[in-house]
Amino acid sequence: MSSDNMNVYDELAINFWQNMKLLHKSRVHKGIIDSLEGEVFLLQYIMKNDGVALPSELCHEGNISSARVAAALKNLEQKSFISRELDAKDHRKLLVRLTSKGKDVASEQREKIKKNVVDLLTTLSEEDAKEYVRITGILANNLLEKMKD
Repeated sequence: MSSDNMNVYDELAINFWQNMKLLHKSRVHKGIIDSLEGEVFLLQYIMKNDGVALPSELCHEGNISSARVAAALKNLEQKSFISRELDAKDHRKLLVRLTSKGKDVASEQREKIKKNVVDLLTTLSEEDAKEYVRITGILANNLLEKMKD
């Protein structure tokens, strides 16, 4: 990369960081970020996975330590959002299953997440919103590919 390109990317990096700081102040943005972490993420992942998941999947998909997942699952179980049971096919595996209460909560969360994303995207024109989602997808895929290296 030439030094001219590097200067452009340096300036873009500063602008991007400043924009992200402003976005971070937004309640809508905070709601979106919160949905990618912790108990909300776990409930959403389990729901997306037909209501059942292995703790190891939750660790891997959420990039969360097994200790944090165990603590979050304990809290979710105390709230009666999940149950834990041995896999009938392999008694060495523990399955995490959404309860009916957990499904209701996860559905409510999903609607709230969708509303937050719609609120964010509707601040843009339809064309800009589509472009934003397209570019975000490219960034996500490129970063995932880099992580594989």
